[in-house]
Amino acid sequence: MIIIFLFISTLICQIVPFETTSIKLIDQDIHNEIYISDTMVSAPLNIDLVELSSILSNGENIYIEAIVSMETLRTIRLEANYDALPGGSRFFLIDLDENAVIGPFYIEEDINKIDLGPIYSSHFIVQCIIPKTLVSNDYSIRISNISDISSAKVNQDKKYHPKIENRENPIIIVTGFWPPTNEMIRHFSQDINLNPNGWQGEDWNGYGYDIISFFPEFNPEDCDNCGQGYGDLEVDYQDTSYDFWTMIAEINPSTIITFSRGYIDYSWELEYNFYNRTNWYADFTTPFFPTPNPPDSDAPINFLRNSTLPMEEIMNEINSSDLGLNSYIDINGDPGHYVSEFMGYHGVWYHDLYQFDNVNPCYLAGHVHVGGLIDWDTAQQAAELTIAKVIEELEEYEYIPGDTNDDGNVDVLDLVSAVAHILGEQILSGGSFYSGDMNSDGIINIQDIILIINLIL
Repeated sequence: MIIIFLFISTLICQIVPFETTSIKLIDQDIHNEIYISDTMVSAPLNIDLVELSSILSNGENIYIEAIVSMETLRTIRLEANYDALPGGSRFFLIDLDENAVIGPFYIEEDINKIDLGPIYSSHFIVQCIIPKTLVSNDYSIRISNISDISSAKVNQDKKYHPKIENRENPIIIVTGFWPPTNEMIRHFSQDINLNPNGWQGEDWNGYGYDIISFFPEFNPEDCDNCGQGYGDLEVDYQDTSYDFWTMIAEINPSTIITFSRGYIDYSWELEYNFYNRTNWYADFTTPFFPTPNPPDSDAPINFLRNSTLPMEEIMNEINSSDLGLNSYIDINGDPGHYVSEFMGYHGVWYHDLYQFDNVNPCYLAGHVHVGGLIDWDTAQQAAELTIAKVIEELEEYEYIPGDTNDDGNVDVLDLVSAVAHILGEQILSGGSFYSGDMNSDGIINIQDIILIINLIL
């Protein structure tokens, strides 16, 4: 019974091991094509998928396939409603232009609704696979909504933070799991066995930040069903958590960016939500689930933590590059229930614990799901664009306590600016306000003037 449960659990996880598919009806002309105009996007729909599909059966499954043609190329998510689909039924999206397969998306029998995607395409197939031995003649599938998530925005408060003058190069930790994510950050590893060409993360690109990476190894390196792997951060809940708290926490990172393989496409998916959940999918070695479960025993079950990475800026940077990737923010989607989300939760958990630390604060943390079709060199370039945007965010919202005129020095001119603010003659805002609010009580007054004078003296 345990073996059967583990097999099902590994199949339905978003990441790996993964199940793939292909178009079953070679002659695509026999499909009825569903045309989606721009006015139909984000509007209520009632499209009978079965009626407009071609249906094929073999000895094991029934395949329902429908071609969808969009008026505009965009990143979308489909919402489908269904009735009488048996357990084990699953959906795939197959991009006809890029030959990318996204899924599987497994149904939940007691919900009768499923989100499919995201997919970046204007021409794709929706495929539903129904186990033939369980099929009912009364099943129905309808597309009820197609939402555009190409320009999803998250309202994130920008957090200003004091510059710590005596700190050595602040450290940004990046982690990966399955290829291409482990390969794209290999040059940031300090382990000579993993990175024989030598660490390339010291004062990376002269930005004043050290980049250090951790990731597991797999054999073969370019694996599909990769298994647990070996080394740092294995695909195992206990090993990942132990490695995280013993290695990463000792480094006192200023930022944590966790990566893992997502859909089998060319996406750069920025996850926003991470849950202190209990309904994880099983890993490979007993105990098959996190211990404790939920992993954060000090927070309620399903406690939500969010990414603090500059997601909109990263998305725009990736999409405006010539890498040919599709980046989007997953605001309401499912981050996976597997070791990827588990790792992502650890990153934002660490950030929440140490964001106000007086000595080694952690300012930013978040997770990126990387498309499995992206080649290693392209993935490396995208990872470096992501890191550069994070550094830009760190620099933009960093201030020197007392430096109210933002000239890099604390002197009498800063006193003049602070006094002018108190008198209402020159209102300080942003980093200048935080620089003047020396005691962090939310206002600038005579007490802050005294502290600035002490700094100058």
